Amino acid sequence: MAASRLPADAIGDPRRAVAWSAYDPTEGRMDSDDPLGFAAGALRIADRILPGLTVRTLDLRYYLMVSVGLLAVEQAESDRERRRQFLVWEKLWALGRVATGQGRGVLGVNGAARHLASAHRLRLDGRFVLLQRQPFLGALGSYTTSLEALALKAKGSMSLTESGRELAVAALKEASSSSSRRNLLEAIRVSIRDEKDRVADNGKYGVSHDRLASVGRLNASTTETLRDCLFSRTTSRGRATRFVLPAIREAALADLVALETLVGNRHRDEGLAALARHALAIEDVTCVANFALERILGAAVASGYAISVDQVPSVEPRWGEIEQLLNASATRAATALADADLPNELATAGTLAELRGTTLVTELIKHHERVMNGRSARRWALLEGDRVHALRIPVVPSEPEPIRHAYRFGSARVLAMQAGLK
Repeated sequence: MAASRLPADAIGDPRRAVAWSAYDPTEGRMDSDDPLGFAAGALRIADRILPGLTVRTLDLRYYLMVSVGLLAVEQAESDRERRRQFLVWEKLWALGRVATGQGRGVLGVNGAARHLASAHRLRLDGRFVLLQRQPFLGALGSYTTSLEALALKAKGSMSLTESGRELAVAALKEASSSSSRRNLLEAIRVSIRDEKDRVADNGKYGVSHDRLASVGRLNASTTETLRDCLFSRTTSRGRATRFVLPAIREAALADLVALETLVGNRHRDEGLAALARHALAIEDVTCVANFALERILGAAVASGYAISVDQVPSVEPRWGEIEQLLNASATRAATALADADLPNELATAGTLAELRGTTLVTELIKHHERVMNGRSARRWALLEGDRVHALRIPVVPSEPEPIRHAYRFGSARVLAMQAGLK
């Protein structure tokens, strides 16, 4: 409760009680864009084709930044404390990047810019909100899986491997001269300990925001190291990326083109081709099933946000066409997934292939409710008796989307091009 009434001109004044901040798109939404539960199968396939990459591993510099951060906090007494200290390091580094005009591509750039303009710009404690849900959306959440897959970070801990330590030392050497590297690392550690930026006004040689912002700068050696780690031909990640890179360099739908390319090159790697074939089957049924669900919701909204199941074919003029599309795509998917270890997706495709009319409408809504209840996510629709109630207003598509899930080839393309992969 406020102790006294806020002055009328306090709203929007950053030096007084209340201020509005800009929307940060990196902080995302809390509801689900997987209304029928096919994303789990797609994720399993992506993990096998491009293990260690995610849709958020988009910048080679962050492999260096995280490695240096883990080196800086290695003296802490526990993983929990190292994790807490790393979040302070991330704030310090982001502040240095923004302060030197190098904020582009920094996770939490808006939060760092707001803090830099505040009266407490040197503080690195809870007053500085770099990102909401920083442990998940920041550097650790985005790059930990990848660092572990590349054997730069020990699995399940906050410790570097020997290779990771070598990369961190190389990154510090690039940021500062050999004679001043220890000065910069010590200033970073003192800043983390005090939760205050001790780099900005430090008089030691080699310690400045410019040097701090250079942590993560690539050179020929670190680029080669990361290229070898990420795209070794001994890994499915390296083979898949090298196979498809020429085809996806300029592709608008990198994931779709990559999967089709892998299937078309089955003679080069039958294992990758089989995984890609299963992925395309999931996309086939997902895109049409989601299209059907979204058109049902559109019909419900057009009818006052609720519609009886048997009215859907009359209110949705394309329902006959949609039903045929869904039956056909589900039949193809069930056939293609017969030799895949994806029992849930196979069962759903088999069910959707067999149902018609109001039974198909009912099953789509019931299946959606089961999926959303299972993950405690907000439902798009619910079925009460024979009536479908729309719980959100959809953008009603005119055609099924070409692909629904991310298989991380967009990330592979970005990193491969940064690493100079031909």
